[in-house]
Amino acid sequence: IFADALSHLRERVDYMFAGMLAGLFGELAKLDLGCTELCSPGAGAESSVFVISSTDRCNRVEDMVEAGAGVEDILASLRG
Repeated sequence: IFADALSHLRERVDYMFAGMLAGLFGELAKLDLGCTELCSPGAGAESSVFVISSTDRCNRVEDMVEAGAGVEDILASLRG
């Protein structure tokens, strides 16, 4: 919904959805989790892709996204 309403921005826009995912899965896991949107239709992707992990790890992922890393590169780095 938000991506459609803000499609003119051509960037990741589902921050509210990312926050809801972090909250939902954090509550289920009883952990402090973060969620970072890797790509979105507004930025030219076929669909949105999110990473849910520790807040520290999500901060590192956000830095990678901002630096222009692709989804596969980010996922490969998370796998170790």
